[in-house]
Amino acid sequence: MASATASATANGAPATPPTTPPPSTDSKPPPPTLTKAQILTNVLSLASQFSVCVEAFNLVHPAKDSDREQKVALAKLGIQQGRLLIFGDAVGISSPPATIAKHMIPSHPGATNPDPHLPVNFGVRDPQLDDPAKNEQVRKALDEIAGRPSHLSRDELMAKYGLKSPKRFTMLEYPALDTNRLEAFREKYALLQDLARQSGTRVATKRGMSMTMQHWTVHNVDKFDAFVDTARTEIDNLITLMGVKEQVDRGMKTDIRAMGWHPDLSGPLVRQDWEKLRLIREACIVDYPEYVDATYTALKYISEELKGSSLSHMRAQLDEQAQRRKSDDSNNASTRKEKDKRPSWLSHFKLKSWTKSKDGTTSPLSADRPRSKSIADPAADDESTPRSMSDSLSPRPAPTSEPEDGGDLAPVRSKSLSALPDEPAPFNLDSRLHHVSTASSSGDTQAESGGMGEVVENDLAQATTVNSLVDRHDMYKGVGRIETRDIREKTREANS
Repeated sequence: MASATASATANGAPATPPTTPPPSTDSKPPPPTLTKAQILTNVLSLASQFSVCVEAFNLVHPAKDSDREQKVALAKLGIQQGRLLIFGDAVGISSPPATIAKHMIPSHPGATNPDPHLPVNFGVRDPQLDDPAKNEQVRKALDEIAGRPSHLSRDELMAKYGLKSPKRFTMLEYPALDTNRLEAFREKYALLQDLARQSGTRVATKRGMSMTMQHWTVHNVDKFDAFVDTARTEIDNLITLMGVKEQVDRGMKTDIRAMGWHPDLSGPLVRQDWEKLRLIREACIVDYPEYVDATYTALKYISEELKGSSLSHMRAQLDEQAQRRKSDDSNNASTRKEKDKRPSWLSHFKLKSWTKSKDGTTSPLSADRPRSKSIADPAADDESTPRSMSDSLSPRPAPTSEPEDGGDLAPVRSKSLSALPDEPAPFNLDSRLHHVSTASSSGDTQAESGGMGEVVENDLAQATTVNSLVDRHDMYKGVGRIETRDIREKTREANS
């Protein structure tokens, strides 16, 4: 084997190439390995810069609270603040890598950690944040939003963006969007600070940024829109760099819709959110039309909540009035029962002529003293006795003390008979037979001539029975009439 190799070398044939390639002079040396303390320092430094940038958005206020344009411009800035907060939450900018820590016991309670004795988990950190190149790009973008160039003073930079220092120092925070996500970031950032404090890590403070030292007011909306455009451009670059556009849009829609839900509708927060939603809707029409539907949903939900609360409030008032009425009725009934107590059996042994009053004096029983409840009132007998169903509805005559006719009884018509008409029924001439032929019309002729009586209305004469020609029906000389004597003769003939 050795002789073969030696002969191959002697003949000029190439020998076997080595298995490891020679080191290249162009390759970069691997990055140095960082310790846990150094990694935590870098994480805390980036989170601190992010916190300063986010808090700077709340230091800008409108110069006049009644200026609609300034409020809309601040609403646009608030939208960018919300997008930046959702970006930080999506990439875990306030969370350390899992190799450093996964949870931490907070030093003080908060909204998301009411019990400070239980550990709180950190979020998932995007590994791209630890890439040196991307980490540097994120820092430059944050510094462009809230930083200040070294050749410009703070006042010169603010004048460039249409901002001025407020005349009064009583300005409070004017968040243009809901602060729930901002409060959540503050708690996560405080938890990261607790971890760094426990491990003994310190972060070197940089020179103060442009908008972190004092409050500012908007005086020129056009110049301020340039600052809003700068912030929007840098935030869009950050979202594109980390590839979290879908998460940011979904989070913005969720946050806007959440502004329409309120557990308590009696506080001033409902009206504030209503005004903010209207401003956000106006600010999103051009830049973010996909957020407009979320604002409509939130406004509709608030209106429905207010309608439901007003109805429930009215029902509660009615129920309260009904309960109060029932209690009043029960109280009145109890007092009435106390007043209507029956006398005890010992009261029967008292003298009827003399009674003892409360002051101890005796006085005779006067006529003004109220009667006992057990004795019927004779004056009320007429009214208390139920009326007969056949009784007339006409009022009864008032009783007199002495009869006018000496006490004689007057005849009274029976109640079971029908009422007699007061006036005679009218006579209708149409019911009279005009075409009945009679054998003798002496009666009519005599009546018309007025021989037997006086002619009254409808050409009728008041006939006197004694002087009348017609005494009986069988004496009328008419068609089909048979005299009485003839009837008797016919009857006798039939019987014989």
